[in-house]
Amino acid sequence: MTRAGVLLVTVFAHGTALALPPTLLRAREVAMTDTVGFSVGPPVALTGGDGQALAASGSRIATFGASRATWWVGGTHRSVALPNVPVHGARWSADGAMLLAGTGMVDLARGTWTAHPAFDSLAQQGSPEAGSFELKVTSWSADRRHAAALLGWSGPSPQGGAPATRVVVLDLTGASAGVDIVADDASDVQIVADRVVVAAPVVRVWTFAGAQVAALPATPGTPHALRAGDSGPLFVVDANGSIRVVNPATWSVQAVWDGPLLDAVAVPGGGLVALDAEGRLHAGCLSGDRVRQLGIVDSGVRASRLAVTGDGRLVLQGGRPIPVATMTYRLSCGTGR
Repeated sequence: MTRAGVLLVTVFAHGTALALPPTLLRAREVAMTDTVGFSVGPPVALTGGDGQALAASGSRIATFGASRATWWVGGTHRSVALPNVPVHGARWSADGAMLLAGTGMVDLARGTWTAHPAFDSLAQQGSPEAGSFELKVTSWSADRRHAAALLGWSGPSPQGGAPATRVVVLDLTGASAGVDIVADDASDVQIVADRVVVAAPVVRVWTFAGAQVAALPATPGTPHALRAGDSGPLFVVDANGSIRVVNPATWSVQAVWDGPLLDAVAVPGGGLVALDAEGRLHAGCLSGDRVRQLGIVDSGVRASRLAVTGDGRLVLQGGRPIPVATMTYRLSCGTGR
């Protein structure tokens, strides 16, 4: 089918027909040949999604913008309005009943978002002329018992300079007071199991009580982001675009994956998949202290975020020409898929 000389392909995604340009055919072409141990299926668009944050758990997928959370149920999407909250770091609750985003929770059964009062006192509201602390990032524990908030100074600096970036660890059960951690130049925070990881020129790991338990070797610059799923390694996306693969059992760097890369996920069977700025998917396996690369596939989607589901799909978000796409994959490290 042609229109004005441009090839269009119609993909039916959850009952919605979408016309996709020829760039999205490249993944199908690559998937027809399997010479490197890694292949992907054609992209399938998810309609109605947002492009700021992405969360996947089991077969569930959700996307987030500052003013909306969207998830898919039975082939259709549902959305709930959010009150302009920072959604980076949003995740599913362990029981799958809630989306944990910003300063509150989305109850999927009721279709409502509720702010948690523990966050009320964190962001100091002040006049634009005076400056104040602003909530930059939040991260929740999957059991909804703890949260961590990254606070950075916004506006004019007071005499003597702007206050240092802070991370506040909250006990959402109310059993203990919040813990304040000074975190100069911190860029991200992530709760991994029962630990709080703070991205800064030295990445540090803390208990919920505020005791430091580990520190990774310093690297030039501040990491861009921390990425972690429900299980598997922690990924530190460094300033130079390389990714450190960190074992949460020992908080040691297992390997460094040379970039430039934007995001990475661990897939069942021990494999790793990373995304670069051109929309290419890099597949690798841990081999000693390095990542043994299996191959590179052009996904056809210029995305910025990557996730993996438990039912064998990769999820790409923030890309053109569609904001959210899924694709099946095959990756073999000798075991698993």
